Amino acid sequence: MRTGQLDDQQLRLQIETTAEQLFSTDDIESRIATALVEHGEFHEDITAAELEVILHNIVYVMFAQQTFAGVGVGILHNVVSLNVTFKDQEAFVEFVVHIHKPIIVFLEFKYTLINDEGSKLPCITLKKGSLQVIEKIRRFDIKAKAALTAMNVPRIAQNEMSDLTEVIKRTLPAQLNQKNVTGEINNIELTLNKDNLRVRLIGDFTMMPTPA
Repeated sequence: MRTGQLDDQQLRLQIETTAEQLFSTDDIESRIATALVEHGEFHEDITAAELEVILHNIVYVMFAQQTFAGVGVGILHNVVSLNVTFKDQEAFVEFVVHIHKPIIVFLEFKYTLINDEGSKLPCITLKKGSLQVIEKIRRFDIKAKAALTAMNVPRIAQNEMSDLTEVIKRTLPAQLNQKNVTGEINNIELTLNKDNLRVRLIGDFTMMPTPA
Protein backbone atom coordinates (compact mmCIF):
# COMPACT_ATOMS: atom_id res chain seq x y z
CA MET A 1 0.00 0.00 0.00
CA ARG A 2 1.31 3.43 -0.88
CA THR A 3 2.38 5.77 1.90
CA GLY A 4 -0.18 8.40 0.84
CA GLN A 5 -3.01 5.90 0.97
CA LEU A 6 -1.88 4.66 4.38
CA ASP A 7 -1.70 8.24 5.68
CA ASP A 8 -5.23 8.88 4.39
CA GLN A 9 -6.56 5.77 6.11
CA GLN A 10 -4.87 6.70 9.37
CA LEU A 11 -6.30 10.23 9.22
CA ARG A 12 -9.77 8.93 8.38
CA LEU A 13 -9.60 6.47 11.31
CA GLN A 14 -8.47 9.26 13.63
CA ILE A 15 -11.34 11.48 12.46
CA GLU A 16 -13.94 8.73 12.90
CA THR A 17 -12.59 7.78 16.34
CA THR A 18 -12.71 11.39 17.53
CA ALA A 19 -16.24 11.82 16.13
CA GLU A 20 -17.42 8.70 17.97
CA GLN A 21 -16.04 10.10 21.21
CA LEU A 22 -17.44 13.63 20.85
CA PHE A 23 -20.62 12.98 18.85
CA SER A 24 -21.58 9.43 19.72
CA THR A 25 -24.98 8.38 18.35
CA ASP A 26 -24.93 5.14 20.34
CA ASP A 27 -27.44 6.18 23.02
CA ILE A 28 -30.09 7.70 20.76
CA GLU A 29 -29.75 4.91 18.17
CA SER A 30 -30.10 2.24 20.88
CA ARG A 31 -33.32 3.88 22.11
CA ILE A 32 -34.68 4.11 18.58
CA ALA A 33 -33.77 0.50 17.79
CA THR A 34 -35.36 -0.84 20.99
CA ALA A 35 -38.56 1.16 20.52
CA LEU A 36 -39.00 0.19 16.87
CA VAL A 37 -38.40 -3.51 17.52
CA GLU A 38 -40.60 -3.70 20.62
CA HIS A 39 -43.39 -1.27 19.70
CA GLY A 40 -43.00 -0.44 16.02
CA GLU A 41 -42.77 3.22 17.00
CA PHE A 42 -40.28 5.68 18.50
CA HIS A 43 -41.73 8.86 20.01
CA GLU A 44 -39.53 11.29 21.97
CA ASP A 45 -38.70 14.95 22.42
CA ILE A 46 -35.08 15.43 21.31
CA THR A 47 -32.89 18.01 23.03
CA ALA A 48 -30.54 20.41 21.25
CA ALA A 49 -27.55 18.30 22.33
CA GLU A 50 -29.12 15.15 20.89
CA LEU A 51 -30.02 16.91 17.64
CA GLU A 52 -26.40 18.07 17.37
CA VAL A 53 -25.26 14.45 17.51
CA ILE A 54 -27.80 13.41 14.87
CA LEU A 55 -26.98 16.28 12.52
CA HIS A 56 -23.24 15.70 12.95
CA ASN A 57 -23.68 12.18 11.62
CA ILE A 58 -25.96 13.36 8.78
CA VAL A 59 -23.52 16.08 7.70
CA TYR A 60 -20.55 13.70 7.80
CA VAL A 61 -22.36 11.13 5.65
CA MET A 62 -23.66 13.85 3.32
CA PHE A 63 -20.13 14.96 2.43
CA ALA A 64 -18.79 11.40 2.34
CA GLN A 65 -21.24 10.72 -0.49
CA GLN A 66 -19.97 13.62 -2.60
CA THR A 67 -17.20 13.55 -5.22
CA PHE A 68 -15.13 16.22 -6.91
CA ALA A 69 -15.07 17.01 -10.61
CA GLY A 70 -17.43 14.15 -11.41
CA VAL A 71 -14.58 11.64 -11.58
CA GLY A 72 -15.23 9.77 -8.37
CA VAL A 73 -12.56 11.46 -6.27
CA GLY A 74 -13.69 10.88 -2.70
CA ILE A 75 -13.56 13.47 0.06
CA LEU A 76 -11.49 13.16 3.24
CA HIS A 77 -13.14 15.45 5.77
CA ASN A 78 -14.34 16.01 9.30
CA VAL A 79 -17.05 18.09 10.98
CA VAL A 80 -15.07 20.49 13.17
CA SER A 81 -18.00 21.88 15.14
CA LEU A 82 -21.80 21.83 15.15
CA ASN A 83 -24.20 23.80 17.33
CA VAL A 84 -28.00 23.84 17.57
CA THR A 85 -30.11 26.43 19.40
CA PHE A 86 -33.91 26.30 19.78
CA LYS A 87 -35.95 29.49 19.92
CA ASP A 88 -39.59 30.30 19.11
CA GLN A 89 -40.19 26.91 17.47
CA GLU A 90 -37.16 27.32 15.22
CA ALA A 91 -33.79 25.57 15.24
CA PHE A 92 -30.69 27.63 14.47
CA VAL A 93 -27.88 25.45 13.16
CA GLU A 94 -24.21 26.29 12.68
CA PHE A 95 -21.43 23.92 11.66
CA VAL A 96 -17.97 23.87 10.09
CA VAL A 97 -16.64 21.18 7.76
CA HIS A 98 -12.90 20.82 7.14
CA ILE A 99 -12.09 19.11 3.84
CA HIS A 100 -8.55 17.71 3.90
CA LYS A 101 -8.42 16.05 0.47
CA PRO A 102 -8.47 16.30 -2.53
CA ILE A 103 -8.46 20.03 -1.74
CA ILE A 104 -8.05 21.96 1.50
CA VAL A 105 -11.01 24.13 2.49
CA PHE A 106 -13.11 25.13 5.49
CA LEU A 107 -16.86 25.37 4.87
CA GLU A 108 -18.98 27.34 7.35
CA PHE A 109 -22.75 26.81 7.34
CA LYS A 110 -25.55 28.71 9.07
CA TYR A 111 -29.25 28.05 8.56
CA THR A 112 -32.61 27.90 10.30
CA LEU A 113 -35.06 24.99 10.41
CA ILE A 114 -38.78 25.68 10.82
CA ASN A 115 -42.02 23.69 10.94
CA ASP A 116 -43.40 23.09 7.45
CA GLU A 117 -46.96 24.37 7.82
CA GLY A 118 -47.87 23.27 4.29
CA SER A 119 -47.07 19.61 4.84
CA LYS A 120 -49.77 16.99 5.46
CA LEU A 121 -47.62 15.29 8.11
CA PRO A 122 -45.59 17.16 10.75
CA CYS A 123 -42.15 17.88 9.32
CA ILE A 124 -39.48 20.56 9.32
CA THR A 125 -37.83 22.39 6.47
CA LEU A 126 -35.20 25.01 5.70
CA LYS A 127 -36.36 28.55 6.39
CA LYS A 128 -36.39 30.48 3.14
CA GLY A 129 -33.34 32.70 2.72
CA SER A 130 -31.66 31.48 5.92
CA LEU A 131 -28.89 29.35 4.40
CA GLN A 132 -25.42 30.92 4.50
CA VAL A 133 -22.32 29.14 3.22
CA ILE A 134 -18.83 30.60 3.56
CA GLU A 135 -15.98 28.88 1.70
CA LYS A 136 -12.52 29.54 3.12
CA ILE A 137 -9.65 28.43 0.89
CA ARG A 138 -5.97 29.25 0.73
CA ARG A 139 -5.13 32.40 -1.17
CA PHE A 140 -4.49 31.83 -4.88
CA ASP A 141 -5.63 28.18 -4.65
CA ILE A 142 -7.23 28.15 -8.10
CA LYS A 143 -7.71 24.37 -8.08
CA ALA A 144 -9.75 24.48 -4.88
CA LYS A 145 -11.86 27.39 -6.10
CA ALA A 146 -12.64 25.60 -9.37
CA ALA A 147 -13.46 22.34 -7.56
CA LEU A 148 -15.85 24.08 -5.17
CA THR A 149 -17.56 25.87 -8.04
CA ALA A 150 -18.12 22.54 -9.81
CA MET A 151 -19.28 20.86 -6.60
CA ASN A 152 -21.75 23.67 -5.81
CA VAL A 153 -21.80 23.25 -2.03
CA PRO A 154 -24.74 25.65 -1.43
CA ARG A 155 -26.93 23.58 -3.77
CA ILE A 156 -26.01 20.35 -1.95
CA ALA A 157 -26.79 21.90 1.44
CA GLN A 158 -30.05 23.39 0.14
CA ASN A 159 -31.24 20.05 -1.23
CA GLU A 160 -30.23 17.97 1.80
CA MET A 161 -31.36 20.32 4.56
CA SER A 162 -34.68 21.17 2.91
CA ASP A 163 -35.97 17.63 3.47
CA LEU A 164 -34.61 16.10 6.68
CA THR A 165 -37.38 13.51 6.59
CA GLU A 166 -35.95 11.98 3.42
CA VAL A 167 -32.39 12.20 4.77
CA ILE A 168 -33.36 10.33 7.95
CA LYS A 169 -35.27 7.70 5.98
CA ARG A 170 -32.22 7.18 3.77
CA THR A 171 -29.54 7.05 6.46
CA LEU A 172 -31.14 5.71 9.67
CA PRO A 173 -31.74 2.05 8.67
CA ALA A 174 -28.03 1.56 7.93
CA GLN A 175 -27.16 3.06 11.31
CA LEU A 176 -29.62 0.74 13.07
CA ASN A 177 -28.07 -2.25 11.30
CA GLN A 178 -25.07 -1.68 13.58
CA LYS A 179 -27.43 -2.41 16.50
CA ASN A 180 -28.29 -5.77 14.90
CA VAL A 181 -31.66 -4.41 13.86
CA THR A 182 -33.06 -4.50 10.33
CA GLY A 183 -36.19 -3.05 8.79
CA GLU A 184 -37.77 -0.10 7.05
CA ILE A 185 -38.98 3.31 8.19
CA ASN A 186 -42.59 3.79 7.07
CA ASN A 187 -43.38 7.17 8.55
CA ILE A 188 -41.45 10.11 10.01
CA GLU A 189 -42.98 13.06 11.87
CA LEU A 190 -40.86 16.01 13.06
CA THR A 191 -42.18 18.99 15.03
CA LEU A 192 -40.16 21.89 16.44
CA ASN A 193 -41.32 22.96 19.89
CA LYS A 194 -40.06 25.80 22.05
CA ASP A 195 -36.98 23.97 23.32
CA ASN A 196 -36.89 20.56 21.62
CA LEU A 197 -37.66 18.57 18.48
CA ARG A 198 -40.52 16.08 18.73
CA VAL A 199 -39.67 12.96 16.74
CA ARG A 200 -42.08 10.17 15.83
CA LEU A 201 -40.81 7.24 13.78
CA ILE A 202 -42.95 4.31 12.66
CA GLY A 203 -41.45 1.25 11.04
CA ASP A 204 -41.24 -2.51 10.78
CA PHE A 205 -38.01 -3.64 12.43
CA THR A 206 -36.76 -6.96 13.78
CA MET A 207 -33.59 -8.23 15.37
CA MET A 208 -31.10 -9.72 12.94
CA PRO A 209 -30.63 -13.48 13.28
CA THR A 210 -27.62 -14.46 15.34
CA PRO A 211 -24.90 -16.06 13.17
CA ALA A 212 -24.62 -19.81 13.71
